[in-house]
Order: sequence, then C-alpha cells, then structure tokens
Amino acid sequence: MQPKFLGQTSPLPATPEEAQLDYVPNPRKGTLYMARFSAPEFTSLCPVTGQPDFAHLVIDYAPNETIVESKSLKLFLGSFRNHAAFHEDCTVGIGQRLVNDFTAPAEEGGVDEVHIVFSRFVSMVTQEP
Repeated sequence: MQPKFLGQTSPLPATPEEAQLDYVPNPRKGTLYMARFSAPEFTSLCPVTGQPDFAHLVIDYAPNETIVESKSLKLFLGSFRNHAAFHEDCTVGIGQRLVNDFTAPAEEGGVDEVHIVFSRFVSMVTQEP
C-alpha cells in the first residue's frame, strides 16, 4: 500500500468531491486505541455572504487494518476552504464521507468505531458544542 500524497508536493483539491482520502497500514494493528485528528481552524464559505464560516472539527476513530493518512485528510478538509456551504452542512458531509470510508470491510481499510464532533465558533476564545 503506497501512500498517494505523503512525501510529495500535493496541491489543494479544488472541491471536496475531487479530494481523495488515503490510507496506510495501521502500525498498531490488533491494538484497540483511539486516533484523534483535530482541525481547530476549519473554514468553508458562507453561501449567503461569501465570508469564511469557521468550525472546530475533532475526528476520533478506532483504527482497524489501516489508518487515515493525515496529509490526505488535511487536503480533504482544506478543499472546503473555497466551498460555498454552511459549516454545519460541511461537517455532516465530512462525517458521511468518513463513515462511508471507515465502515468499508476491514480488507478495504474499515475501522471499528467513529465519533464526529463539531462546535460553533463564537469568538477567538470561545467555542460552543
């Protein structure tokens, strides 16, 4: 399993649909643990005003055979930067995409459990669940 993006110059995908998630072998296969990816500065564009719409994403999952390669996940999340949608809609779409990928059969990189949490940006120092 050769990573598609790791160690290479990789442009930001133009759209979330173009973004590809990549998976690498789980270095702790057979061990139950939680992997966490936090994106405290997730942005999309408000479809009404065109201004940035901020969110703090936290993605937790219990890996099985593979783990999500973090560079591909960063590129996927970054592809929303110029995407006109409320962040609430984006987080649901991100969750659906990850759940679809994660719940694939184990031989295709599925994982055991997924939790997707988002909070609402209030100010530079305050987030609400």
